[in-house]
Amino acid sequence: MGNNMTEFQLPTNPRREIIASFYRTILKREPDEKGLTEYTEEDLSLETVFMLLLASDEAKAIREYKELRSIREEETLPLTLAVFCKDNEDSIEMCINSVKSIVREIVVLDTGSSDNTIEICESLDARVYKCGFTNFGDIRTLCGALARERWVLGLDSDEKILEEDISKFRAAIKEAEEKDIEIIGFPRKRWLDLGMTEQLEVEVFPDWQYRLFRNKYEIKYVRRVHEKIIGSDKRMEMLDGPVIHHFQDSFKSGGRLLERNARYERLYQLDIDEGVEQDGPAVAEIDE
Repeated sequence: MGNNMTEFQLPTNPRREIIASFYRTILKREPDEKGLTEYTEEDLSLETVFMLLLASDEAKAIREYKELRSIREEETLPLTLAVFCKDNEDSIEMCINSVKSIVREIVVLDTGSSDNTIEICESLDARVYKCGFTNFGDIRTLCGALARERWVLGLDSDEKILEEDISKFRAAIKEAEEKDIEIIGFPRKRWLDLGMTEQLEVEVFPDWQYRLFRNKYEIKYVRRVHEKIIGSDKRMEMLDGPVIHHFQDSFKSGGRLLERNARYERLYQLDIDEGVEQDGPAVAEIDE
């Protein structure tokens, strides 16, 4: 008959192995040789070693971090703010700060800034990525794909949400998850000034913007300019949801406006040449 017995090898130093397991459990890391050797050789009970590690500054820091993270998760939503930008140092802080209190992470995709945009984003705890510009549909899709949370909120760098509307995101996500909704449209208002005293294109309100969506591979934006979201028919509009306030006309004028219009017209024509349907002109008369 064959020998079916399995041989087990006991640790050469059981005490050392137990103390090493304390490090992994309490400090969430492998033990350093110096500390492990000292605790192994010292005349201390295993219970005492366990309590010493538990009371260490390193263990306290880990617990404090976990507590802060837990508090943060209670106060925030499973939501990533996704913003793409280039040379927007004059508006990006406004955009990020408007929703920073409710998002769990901030992702910024920079397409070639030469000003302080990147530094400002990093100071606001954003995770910044860099890439060259192709077109608005691709960039907005890539920006959303970098998100790690369950939901993604896409804002332009010259847009913001008012503080009075922040609580509406919680209700929007709750309703969407209960109804199995994957894309949510919010109304948008365009303003000529930062003081919001003169509104543009009042007649197009609510001007639905589908900017809150599930973090799913299938959901993406198409069209090189005037992007359109696709990938799910499970969508809804929320007239009583948060309003997106758009300030492009406050930050782009003169040469910047001409450059922006030229880019829009070039991308628009590429779409038209390929048979891509557009809902309106490349540049609205009010922007010319």
